[in-house]
Amino acid sequence: MLDDFEQSFSALIKENNSRELLFNPINGKYHYYKFVATYKARGISPDNNSAKPEQTFHNILIIKTDDQQKIVDGYHFVLEWSEKPLSYPLFKMKATGLTLQEGLSLKQLNLKRVMDNTDFDGDGKIKLSSR
Repeated sequence: MLDDFEQSFSALIKENNSRELLFNPINGKYHYYKFVATYKARGISPDNNSAKPEQTFHNILIIKTDDQQKIVDGYHFVLEWSEKPLSYPLFKMKATGLTLQEGLSLKQLNLKRVMDNTDFDGDGKIKLSSR
């Protein structure tokens, strides 16, 4: 269902008013990591009002690994996304053979938008510790 995220989950997302609820881990043989990058920006206003106040956005990166920290799968989305027309862009990791480690670049994950296979245009580095 994640591969058809933008279609399948739109009603559920609207009902719960959050995409984060859709990504709760379950017990299994893989390890689940959720990274959050918080930033302030001006969102897109429905009336194109450029004076819209800054708001807080949250980039969410979900990584699934095996016991040796080899990355099996990964997804990225912006929690508060509301681009016109309303959509819920989800990016899926296409890279293979990566190990989860401090400083891993998001570019290395080769994230592609699920809906149309466009490249993720951001970058950042994974921080595993809170130091």
